[in-house]
Amino acid sequence: MTSLGLFVTECVLRGQKYTLEFEIVEASQQPLLSGSTCECLGLINFTIPADHNIIDKVQAGPLSKETLLSKYHDVFNAPVESVPGEVHFELDAAIQPVQCAPRNVPVAIKAATKAQLDKYEADGHIISVTEPTDWISNMVIVKKPDKLRICIDPKHLNRALRRSHYIMPTLEDVLYKLPKARVFTLVDARDAFLQCKLDEPSSYMTTFWTPWGRKRWLKLPFGVSVAPEVYQRKQHELLMGLSGVEPIADGILVVGCGDSDEEAECDHDAKLLALMVRCRQVKLRLSIKKRNFTVPEVRFHGHILSSTGLKVDPEKVKAVLEMPHPSDVKAVQRFVGFVTYLAKFLPRLSEVCEPLRRLMDKDTIWHWLPKHDAAVREIKQLVTQTPVLRYYNVSKPVRVTQASMDLAVASCRRASLWHSPLGHSPQQSRTMPR
Repeated sequence: MTSLGLFVTECVLRGQKYTLEFEIVEASQQPLLSGSTCECLGLINFTIPADHNIIDKVQAGPLSKETLLSKYHDVFNAPVESVPGEVHFELDAAIQPVQCAPRNVPVAIKAATKAQLDKYEADGHIISVTEPTDWISNMVIVKKPDKLRICIDPKHLNRALRRSHYIMPTLEDVLYKLPKARVFTLVDARDAFLQCKLDEPSSYMTTFWTPWGRKRWLKLPFGVSVAPEVYQRKQHELLMGLSGVEPIADGILVVGCGDSDEEAECDHDAKLLALMVRCRQVKLRLSIKKRNFTVPEVRFHGHILSSTGLKVDPEKVKAVLEMPHPSDVKAVQRFVGFVTYLAKFLPRLSEVCEPLRRLMDKDTIWHWLPKHDAAVREIKQLVTQTPVLRYYNVSKPVRVTQASMDLAVASCRRASLWHSPLGHSPQQSRTMPR
């Protein structure tokens, strides 16, 4: 029988919820449950000799990181391969190909660069090129804490590439799904772009110079402008149908929800195992940090997701407090732009920022006054008193309150039945132009 794909759904048996995975086949047959699924549902029991019971003891209770890494060793430790499907680049025919002049590699990192290129070639990420190619970019070397990352500088190629527009998910696309979230695990796609294989025409477009001859990428390289959208679409396709699994960029968040910690842990473990099964099937390789496994709170895209609600990232607070008082307009723009990222946590931010915003008005003469110092100090005080915001719950009633004054207009979404008494509702405000 031909497999048409996988379908993951939530089933209920004796009042207990289970997340099950079904394989769809091209035949009209009676639906079947596998032996492992029947055992999970408690429909059958296997008698195991006493000397094998140690496996049951290891798997009993909450899922441990050691058990996960052992059972899915290939997902976390096997070399990076290629996920299903190939990536194809579309070019604007009106733009002529460019062959850049080669650049020198600093002597201090030349040996390390050669070693990294050799590793990429051995792993099947790049290959040597001897035939003529229309496009040749330069190599860019990025120093990481434990290795060198080889990228290309395809500024000319990027101008010619046609974008396959794809809506990139944001944190806001996840938050409304978390009203009962209690347990989190965050895993990362290992060398995310290098898990996407290029077709041959696209591969030749990525040819680049090295001191040891030209190379071309067989996988999606860093530096290509369309790479983030291509990868995000590919990741969504691979993980489609998995409940409680939220991929953004190369991070994959697994959320366990429930009315109690025990229920949330069971929900989390089922979702995490479903993710592992899918990753094994599509050869998606992952990495995981200890502090991001089965935790009550996790840092995710600049915020802290917790079992009590949304928190400001302490690193962001520290960055604001360490910022010097602005000395020119560009510094004001940087400061205001940074704190605006935390606006949902800062009541009255628009009002407090008003003197600083006036400094950014066109044709305004720079003149730093005591009121600007006071505004910066008050903003820094606000970021040290941020509340915990509860996640929006679509089942709760909502009231929108609007207000206006001389300097600003604002609206506030209030949901008294879910809004934390120690926090405040998300607000949107805008300073009025003079």
